[in-house]
Amino acid sequence: MRAGRTSTLLAQLYDHVELALWASLVAGLIVFALFVVPGIPAAQQRSEAAQAAAFERQCDFYCTRWGMPAGTPRHAQCMSDLGQFRAGVVKTLAEDEPF
Repeated sequence: MRAGRTSTLLAQLYDHVELALWASLVAGLIVFALFVVPGIPAAQQRSEAAQAAAFERQCDFYCTRWGMPAGTPRHAQCMSDLGQFRAGVVKTLAEDEPF
């Protein structure tokens, strides 16, 4: 009789723990859907803007280093050439991706 009570108690405990885990999962998914998912596009835009700004700084650094001071036509041409080079590399990498 004692073994029957113990197994019943363990079965109930297991059921309660399982229910709590499922409830936690559902609550986590709801929080994720309400608070995280809406902010993803804005985070992507901030990331892309930061990458573009970093690339501009790199281009400016290299063009200046190569003897083309900022504000000159050669500097503008250098920035343009580096931008075109980057676009070509990005396009090539995108075409090479298998998925």
